[in-house]
Amino acid sequence: MTSLESYTTRRDAVTAYTLLRLGLGFSIFFHGVQRWVIGIANFARPEIAAFSHVAGMPHALVPLVVYLIPVVETIAGASILVGLATYYGLLAEGVLMLVLIFGTCMQGAWAVLAMQMPYPIIIFLLLMTSKLNVVSLDALLARRTGEPPSRDQR
Repeated sequence: MTSLESYTTRRDAVTAYTLLRLGLGFSIFFHGVQRWVIGIANFARPEIAAFSHVAGMPHALVPLVVYLIPVVETIAGASILVGLATYYGLLAEGVLMLVLIFGTCMQGAWAVLAMQMPYPIIIFLLLMTSKLNVVSLDALLARRTGEPPSRDQR
């Protein structure tokens, strides 16, 4: 019996996992949606300008990355939210967070970095406990098709 099992039931662990996954999914998905609502260009212009004078920044990549942020946030957030291809949604969001953290460090925006750091921790926790991802479309599809569980439930 692991230490987690000695303090909680599987139902409690599944509930906690599901609530954490839903919370992250809502946050990421609506980050992306909000950027579409205000207009991608309206989001992108000030972000690109904020990096224009940052030394050491690969300036040619900044517009590409900035314009990809809403796309990745919306798709990865939706994936995490509904639990479909959850592993890949978490992986995509984890990579995006690394890129955002790199940019934040290059700007020296340490207060912003402090707000970003919970995201990789949550992603880590969800990936490490993915066997608890049973309230999801991934799990439903695996049960319906009789296929072995996806990477998320192994």
